[in-house]
Amino acid sequence: MGRLRDATGRDIRIEAGSDLIGLPSVVTVACFRIIQEALSNALKHSAAERIDVRASRVGGLVRIAIVDNGKGFDVAKAHARACRAGGIGLLTMRERVALAGGSFAINSTPGHGTQIHVGIPLGGADSLASPVANAASAVGAGAP
Repeated sequence: MGRLRDATGRDIRIEAGSDLIGLPSVVTVACFRIIQEALSNALKHSAAERIDVRASRVGGLVRIAIVDNGKGFDVAKAHARACRAGGIGLLTMRERVALAGGSFAINSTPGHGTQIHVGIPLGGADSLASPVANAASAVGAGAP
């Protein structure tokens, strides 16, 4: 487990099992980007004193949990605002997980922090590349 403190003194704890070594690179990159965005959001918006990040391999999945003790927010309102205003943080995380064929859940209540839970299948490049290739071909097929 690693511990960091950002410039404002917040306690950031990272726990990742050695069983994550050697994952397909597309899975590793997807997980990294999701964690990066979740941490960025927490640092910018949550006013959390502590942020915990846990990643582990469970069966055929990489499980990620990002939990903070910050001010929390109304998830439905934030999602609607992001859709209207083009906010990309939460939407990008959801899209990355969807492209990977995984699961994404966010729980937050004003005054009670935020918990993000992600499951990414270990199908390797095929499980991540296929939805992207399918989406690209669908876009290309619809072009005049």
